[in-house]
Amino acid sequence: MSDRAHLRETGHFANPAMNGKPRAYNNVVVDGGIAYVAVDYCGLETLNVTNPTAIQLLAWWNPWACQVSAQNWFTSDGHANELALDPAKKLLFISTGKSDLQILDVSNPSAPAWLQEYGGTANGLGTWGVSLQGGKAYLTYVCAILPFTSSWTGVRVLTYTR
Repeated sequence: MSDRAHLRETGHFANPAMNGKPRAYNNVVVDGGIAYVAVDYCGLETLNVTNPTAIQLLAWWNPWACQVSAQNWFTSDGHANELALDPAKKLLFISTGKSDLQILDVSNPSAPAWLQEYGGTANGLGTWGVSLQGGKAYLTYVCAILPFTSSWTGVRVLTYTR
């Protein structure tokens, strides 16, 4: 981005474990040389982007085992959509569609650890967005038929501590 009028690609990455399967990279949050990438029905990839010509996969948090199952956008229990990072607390919040919200500890980017879920697949609700401000997580819900059914649209505000 040294010349914003003439952007050029310096590197790219696509998880080889997903070759031959559909994928969508829905959001990215960068913290120093680490990129956290929401991979729709496949969870989260943590990438080392310190050298953009040789991006490296550090970890793949893949709770829905998308690479080995017949799951896809329509049958997965989750959809990693938007990300929000609390860099001071090393918490990553992921809006995960019909499973609402997942919270990961990313103090070790090479081994993101699941901490908590809010909502769940049985409530008939689905999120798209998440943002953080002042110890609060803001979830935005969508009313949708595809790729998951969700019957309510609105905003929920959650307070978190650690």
